[in-house]
Amino acid sequence: MLQQQAAAAAAAAAALKEKEEQLAALKAAIAAKEAEQAAARKRAAAAAAAAAAAAEERRRQEAIQAESRLRQQRLNSAFGAAFASAAAKPKPPPSPPPPAAPQQRGSGGGAGAKAGADGLEESDDDLVRRVLSSKGGDYDVLRLRRGCGAAALKARYRQLAVRLHPDKCKAKEGAKDAFQKVSQAYDALKKVVV
Repeated sequence: MLQQQAAAAAAAAAALKEKEEQLAALKAAIAAKEAEQAAARKRAAAAAAAAAAAAEERRRQEAIQAESRLRQQRLNSAFGAAFASAAAKPKPPPSPPPPAAPQQRGSGGGAGAKAGADGLEESDDDLVRRVLSSKGGDYDVLRLRRGCGAAALKARYRQLAVRLHPDKCKAKEGAKDAFQKVSQAYDALKKVVV
């Protein structure tokens, strides 16, 4: 009987050992499965974060493009309005060239007469009168043709500014007003003449 009990105990021990090994194998399989699931969750979280970052970058790029389009539309609108207003302005007829003032002989001229050096052959009084009475716009004030270059504009402004400066002009009256009108015409044209 002892032998039978020993054999039964040995068989029970072997069965127990086999069950423990099966239990350990199941625990290892469960741990492996949990590790695999944790890794899958990490991959999914990383993919979701990457997708969110990509979506945020797309939104940022779209916002930049929308801002760029808006600025372009504003710029086009401003240029279009400027071109439309420039096209809508009636062009004044070209003014006839002023008659040449007779050259005075003797002690270099009187009453502020200047001739030839600046291309404006008229006395200071006549020049002031012409500037103040000009109705053809800024080009007429400066006696320039439309489409003139920036260099011609600047040169003519300097000529007139020197001639009409209130401290130097020998005109009896109106030099200050004529000087201001020339300065205003120059300021307006230098923004559009290239």
